[in-house]
Amino acid sequence: MKNIHKFYFFICLFPTWILFKDITFYEKLSYFTPFLFFYLALFYFYKKNFFSKIKVINTSIITVFGLDQNLLINLNFVKPNFAFLNAILHNIYFADIFLLLLLFFLTILLIFFQREKAIKIIMSFILVIFLFNLYDTVMNKKKIINFDNSNLISKNYSKKKTLFIIFDEMSGMNSISNKFENGNQ
Repeated sequence: MKNIHKFYFFICLFPTWILFKDITFYEKLSYFTPFLFFYLALFYFYKKNFFSKIKVINTSIITVFGLDQNLLINLNFVKPNFAFLNAILHNIYFADIFLLLLLFFLTILLIFFQREKAIKIIMSFILVIFLFNLYDTVMNKKKIINFDNSNLISKNYSKKKTLFIIFDEMSGMNSISNKFENGNQ
């Protein structure tokens, strides 16, 4: 296995979220240990011919995992188009599965026919996204430190509470409720 392949697997598999400041050392260790064992097991698996058919499929699975982990496919592609995809598909999770399978088959074709060139192209793409995610995770600009929200919360609410319960029994003349036993009474 060449060094480029080792680095390729590292950027595809490395969990950037493990660098969050809010995660304790023991949690980081317990999350990082399986990654390390799997990463080292890949060295043994890829000792000989890197581009055999089964290894191309395995490399494609790892590539799709790396793309999904770094691009956040569900968050960035499926959820923004929720209304459109929900109208087309029976279940919204089919969109995730479809996108992952599409990426899987594209990477299989790309790696199988282009071999080393495909690894370099995909690696450069994932590396850029990986570095941006790494920077975003380490800097964590989304977290607001020492935010005082006491002036936003109104403390002048009434101690007396009233509970409203609304029973809606007006389902209409030709509704589904009329088809059940005692539904039209």
